[in-house]
Amino acid sequence: TVTWIMRDICSHMGTIVFAWAKGSDFDNNCKQWRLVADIVNDAAIFLELVTGLFPAFFLPLVCLSSLLRAIVGGAGGATRHAVTHHQARANNTADVSAKDGSQETVVNLAGLALGMLIAPIVERSGDLLWILFVAFTVLHLLSNYRAVRALCFDTLNARRANIVIDRFLAEGVVPDPVAVAALEPLFVFNAPCTLR
Repeated sequence: TVTWIMRDICSHMGTIVFAWAKGSDFDNNCKQWRLVADIVNDAAIFLELVTGLFPAFFLPLVCLSSLLRAIVGGAGGATRHAVTHHQARANNTADVSAKDGSQETVVNLAGLALGMLIAPIVERSGDLLWILFVAFTVLHLLSNYRAVRALCFDTLNARRANIVIDRFLAEGVVPDPVAVAALEPLFVFNAPCTLR
């Protein structure tokens, strides 16, 4: 009981601190945070899997996993809203959100069905569990990378503005949103980006 209370405290505190520290950056760097949420989610799953290998460290591993899930909830929820708003070209945010939720439900149901099919096989082989985890994690991250890379926002943040300015100064042309999206970095978190 104390374990689960500690886990929940870590989750709630993580949600509050993360939203306070990074919340204002979600709109400006939506694509980057969407990808971070996916990576951190897979890290949380990994920690949950290793709790069985390190029972003496169960509490810290579960608390850290819960903290990571809080980050996923904050970054994932906020960026999902920004992406949904962007995709609602006909001022139909609720419709796009409902359809997105339905697609996610179908994927979750397919995952549950697949999980039920392979659970008896994985139960007999710890090595197979890790092979499947690595394979599905790589597939998940590559798919989400491609999805985030395909997002083409028609608004400017500091990074996209710098790309537009650099291309204009170098070539004398203003690139369209598709060209800017292709050049926008997805793994830039070492320092805040400002206009040059």
